[in-house]
Amino acid sequence: MEVLTQRENGVLIVTLTGRMDADGTRKFQEICGTGPTSSVILDCSHLDYICSSALRAFLHMKRESDKAGKKLVLAGSSGLVDRIIEVSGFDTLFPRYPSVTDALSDIAAGADTAVRR
Repeated sequence: MEVLTQRENGVLIVTLTGRMDADGTRKFQEICGTGPTSSVILDCSHLDYICSSALRAFLHMKRESDKAGKKLVLAGSSGLVDRIIEVSGFDTLFPRYPSVTDALSDIAAGADTAVRR
């Protein structure tokens, strides 16, 4: 799995590519570190698979974001990844956007118009 990070308009964008299995989750946690210092968009548009340990890592990051008063959102999930997010109930925990662009514009505007599917 590949994890790339970039900042845009003060928001950390974490692009996840490939299969987020146990090894990928460890890599994600190493790169993303402790609690976020800014709002975060997890770009799942290139993610093929996500395991339960990855969902736990997302949940931990969300709790830390909430404590810091920052947003953590998912963008671009589809296919199997989308199905896993929905079956696990994580679709009710995380604001989700069709794309990073949509998430960025919402966060920059201070709005919360995340897509609830």
